[in-house]
Amino acid sequence: LNMEIVRELTDKEESMSWHAEAALDDISVRKGLIGIELKQMPLRLSANGRYSPESDLASIDSFAAELADLNMLKLHGTIGDISAGPPDMRITAKISSIPLEKIKSILYAPEAAWLAETDADGTFSADLTVSGSYTSPQILGVVSIQGRMLSLGNTVLQSFSVRLPFEYQGSSMLIKQALIQAGSVVLLSNGKEYFADNNIFIKGDIEGDITGKMFKGRDFLINAGFFKGITASADISTAEPVTINADLSYNSVDIDEVSRVFPHNIFTEKGYTIAGKGAMHMTGRIVIPKNSASQISGITSVELKNAGLSSADGSVICEGIQMKAS
Repeated sequence: LNMEIVRELTDKEESMSWHAEAALDDISVRKGLIGIELKQMPLRLSANGRYSPESDLASIDSFAAELADLNMLKLHGTIGDISAGPPDMRITAKISSIPLEKIKSILYAPEAAWLAETDADGTFSADLTVSGSYTSPQILGVVSIQGRMLSLGNTVLQSFSVRLPFEYQGSSMLIKQALIQAGSVVLLSNGKEYFADNNIFIKGDIEGDITGKMFKGRDFLINAGFFKGITASADISTAEPVTINADLSYNSVDIDEVSRVFPHNIFTEKGYTIAGKGAMHMTGRIVIPKNSASQISGITSVELKNAGLSSADGSVICEGIQMKAS
């Protein structure tokens, strides 16, 4: 750690300028089952600024954090009422294009099986503005994740982007107009594709109480190449046991188009043509205890309207099918 402080006196005021540098090696920070390990990845910090005793204002002209060869973080701003208190912050920060694989490599979470099953070719960026006191700051920002490929277990996204504009203060968080897009999505089972669709578009709002461990997803709209106009909402409690209550509606189902999404479609493989309209509504509850199997319950309601089925040789023809089931 190196620090240099220079006192400056003029006819108008007294001030102090400062410059600081720090180098940290082999950092390991853990809390519970998750942490950060920077093995053989030196962290370098540098900052320049000025303090005016008369105005009781500190300005941070520049602050930079570099991890190995990555420029991870840059910020600047002011902190007022240093001695009078409580300090009043006005800070702008920027995180630019950190590779997702680099983030994965520094995370320590041996019991998070999903992390080991995650593969990504993309970057993480964020723009943040922090204001108010350090005891209850207000944070406004936008988090962006984008890249060529993201694999989460049996789900693979190609040409994806995620944009999360958020507000945070105290324990309250609001993500307004969260947006997820992907050129395509593929779901795998035993290494084989069983579902695929393209032009994925998902948007919605998320609000949460971090202290109370309650989160709500509202007004979600899901569109894709074949699936269009799906609406969804969810209530999530991250307290033990984790509980998810979800609701999903799909009111404009084109049976023929939807069936074509599945590679192993029993109807087309047998030479049948299907047509008609339908609707689907699902409500479900998932309970995830810490030391036992997950519990899933719910109701799925399906409705068919004027559906039809015919074989290629015309030996089987069914028309005007109406059905409701749950």
